[in-house]
Amino acid sequence: MPACLTTRDIRGRVLNSANLRPTYDAALHGLACARCGSTTGLRPGGYAYTLCREGGLLGWPVRVCGACPAWGHQ
Repeated sequence: MPACLTTRDIRGRVLNSANLRPTYDAALHGLACARCGSTTGLRPGGYAYTLCREGGLLGWPVRVCGACPAWGHQ
């Protein structure tokens, strides 16, 4: 099964910026797919959100690979 169908999409939840996994950090910085973690064939893929210390949300433009859907959270 393709990785994009077996992993959780970071665009579908709010992440805690104080406690990020390295794979989430790479995805938030556009270095890896926001859905499967791939680093090849990246293209714009919407936004992911982290909690700010002040309580608000910070939006991050993220990227997805060619095998994963660019929009929506499947």
